[in-house]
Amino acid sequence: MGQSGRELVYIAEVFQSWLFNQFVSSSKQDTRGLIEKGRSKTVEFEEHLLPDTESDALAKERVAQHVAAFAIAAGGHLIIGVDKDGNVQGLEKDFKSITKGQEGFKKQLENALTEHLGETFATQKTGVQFETLSEKSVCVVKVEPSDEPIEFSGDELFVRKDSDTKQLSSSDSEEYVKRHFG
Repeated sequence: MGQSGRELVYIAEVFQSWLFNQFVSSSKQDTRGLIEKGRSKTVEFEEHLLPDTESDALAKERVAQHVAAFAIAAGGHLIIGVDKDGNVQGLEKDFKSITKGQEGFKKQLENALTEHLGETFATQKTGVQFETLSEKSVCVVKVEPSDEPIEFSGDELFVRKDSDTKQLSSSDSEEYVKRHFG
């Protein structure tokens, strides 16, 4: 590739980065609006990331499954610290249960996404930010659409169906990938 070709690639990468940064930079008003509209094909709520009880040991896996499902569709927002009914619960309990509070929470979230979805996807197609709503902290994970299938833990495909995240069977996964990713 010649010099001008490399320059075009560089310009395209800078533009893509700028677009993604615009996508990541939302305001509290945008987050409140997402919460008010409720769960949908592009918005999901999780009350917490860290397990509250033994029966909820899969909280990190659920978060990664939602992110994977958003990625193979149109992208979306996962708001952690909000219950299924759209009530802001906050993450203060999660923050208190780990070392380094919010910073430790972010690290555990990033580790869960990397572990289940791969480092390249987790670092390039997701953005994480914290906001305070009604004096409670929430975490907004913004997911950019992917141009390739994102499999959970290397072999499971999750999709959004209305306001739910569903795992596809092996045969349905193959058909979905053929239809949407050629």
